[in-house]
Amino acid sequence: MIFKRGLEILLDDSHSKLRTTLCGWKTGKYLLIEEPAGRNVREGVSLVARFSHDGCYYGFNVEALGHLPEAHILVLKYPDDIMQSCVRKNSRLEVALPVNIFRGDKPSDALNDALITDLSAGGLNFSCFMSLNVGETVGVVGALEPEHPEMALSFIVRSVKTVGMKYEYGGEFVFSEGSAENALKTKVDRLDHLAHGMIDEDPPPAPSQLAAPVGTRMQFQIGMTKILSALRGSSRKYLFIDTPVEKGKPVIVARGTPIHVKFAALGMGYAFETEIVKQYTSPAALWALSHPGATRSMTLRRNTRLRTLIPSVIETSVGMRDGAIIDLSEVGALFMADGDNHTSDTQVTLNFVLPTGGPVDNIVCQVRNTRNEDGKTYIGLSFIENNPAAIGLIKSYVESCSKFL
Repeated sequence: MIFKRGLEILLDDSHSKLRTTLCGWKTGKYLLIEEPAGRNVREGVSLVARFSHDGCYYGFNVEALGHLPEAHILVLKYPDDIMQSCVRKNSRLEVALPVNIFRGDKPSDALNDALITDLSAGGLNFSCFMSLNVGETVGVVGALEPEHPEMALSFIVRSVKTVGMKYEYGGEFVFSEGSAENALKTKVDRLDHLAHGMIDEDPPPAPSQLAAPVGTRMQFQIGMTKILSALRGSSRKYLFIDTPVEKGKPVIVARGTPIHVKFAALGMGYAFETEIVKQYTSPAALWALSHPGATRSMTLRRNTRLRTLIPSVIETSVGMRDGAIIDLSEVGALFMADGDNHTSDTQVTLNFVLPTGGPVDNIVCQVRNTRNEDGKTYIGLSFIENNPAAIGLIKSYVESCSKFL
C-alpha cells in the first residue's frame, strides 16, 4: 500500500498548485484530504496529484467528488492508474536475519551477534550490542544465508542511533572484484518479487495520534447497542469511519451522542470515548467523530512477532502454492501469495527454510483467517504442535531475533 496518512500531496488544477495532506482512503472508492488553504476546489474538477514516498515519486489523475464541509475535508475519487518513478537505486526489504558482525577484513573469534532488519543490494540496517563508529568498515557473515553461510560482506557504517542498551546502524556495502555482489542482488531481487504489493502497516503513531491503521475494524458501543465499522482516516480534529449498517440500513444517531470504542492494532488493544459530530451520506457514507483525548491500551500478544520475508510453500487440498511468510511468531505465521484465491481448508501444510538455514518441513497449520487485498492473498496460520523438531527450530529463530527488537 503506497498511501500513508500524513503524506503531503501536491494538487495541480492547471491554474494553481495546492499543497495538502492525505487523511485517509477507502480502496477503490475515495481519498480523504485536508481542504487546500486559500482555494475552493469545485465538485467534478479534474486534478493532477503528485507525492513522494519511500524513495519513489508518484503521480495520478483524479476527480474531486465533493466536500465534508464541517470537517474541512475534500473527497477525491480513488485513482485508477498511478504512475511510479523510483529514485532509490535499490529495493529495501524488511527482514529478520540473524548475522555475525566483526571488525577487520576476515571473520575471527571476535564475532558479535546482530540482526539485520532492512536489506537491499546496496546496504542494510541492523541492530546489535557492539559499539561501532560512523565511517568504520565492518564485516558481516550470514547476510546471504542459507545460500552462502560462510561468505563475508564488508560495509561502511553510515548512521548510528542508541536505543537503550543496543545500537541501531545503517550501512553501505563495499564490494570488491569477484565479491558476493551478484549473489546478494539475486537474493534481494527474489525477495523483492515476493514483497511486491504486500500490505504496509502505518508506522508507529506519535503520542498524540490514534494507533490504528486505515481499515482497522472497530467496535462502537452506543448505549447498550454494539455495532462494527472500519476506520477510514483521521485529521487533527476528527476520525472518519464507514457509516455503520444494521439489518441492511444505515444506523442513524443524534449528533453529540457519546460512543465507547474498542479496537486491536499492532498487537495492542485500545479503548477510548468519542462523540458523533456529523453523519455524511455524500460524497461518501461516513461518520465524523471527535478526535479522542486519552486512549487506554493493553498488550494482547503473548509472543514476539517478526516482520520478515521468508520464501515458503503452502500445501492445500488443491495443490501446492508458492508465497512468503511476512509475519512469524513461535505459534503461527502470516502467509502471503499472488492472486485472490481463498482456501476453504481448515488445515494446511507449510514448508520453508529459516534465514538461519534450518529447514521447516511439513508443519501442519490451522487456518485462522484469509483475506484478499491488492492482488494478494493473506492466510493467517497457527502451528499445530505435532512436529516438535520444526516447532523447536522456529522458537530458536524467534528467540535469537527478539533480543534485538
